[in-house]
Amino acid sequence: MGKLQESISVPGEISYPKYITILVVATVLFLFFKPETGVVLLIITGFLMSIFKKTPKGKANRHFTAGKHLLKNGRPEGALEEFIMAAKFMPDVSDLNLVIAELCEAIGKIELAVEYYEKYLKQKPDNETKIHLEDLIKSAKKS
Repeated sequence: MGKLQESISVPGEISYPKYITILVVATVLFLFFKPETGVVLLIITGFLMSIFKKTPKGKANRHFTAGKHLLKNGRPEGALEEFIMAAKFMPDVSDLNLVIAELCEAIGKIELAVEYYEKYLKQKPDNETKIHLEDLIKSAKKS
């Protein structure tokens, strides 16, 4: 499984909105320097993060994180399902389509790999790997 994991470049995360990140940093600073304000900010931050988890991006992040853990623990089929669910919530994240395509190719699901490589190429038509991906798509369609 180690080789499969190394061959697929999974991005770190689908990030939180910038305002939540800034609020988290401010909360930590206030907890140190003005604890009573920090506690209020901590409650507000927790509330906003719970709302974020219910948004499409939050749901995508949950599935994406689960997929990364499954892939790391040697369960590529489960990881693939989670990554596909994440892509349903965030179809415009091109790197996610590439991760799905690479994982499909690695586990032998070539037709599905082609589908996601094509989605990726539509989103990033000037990509450096375009020639390789187009060759792979052509050879898969011949089979």
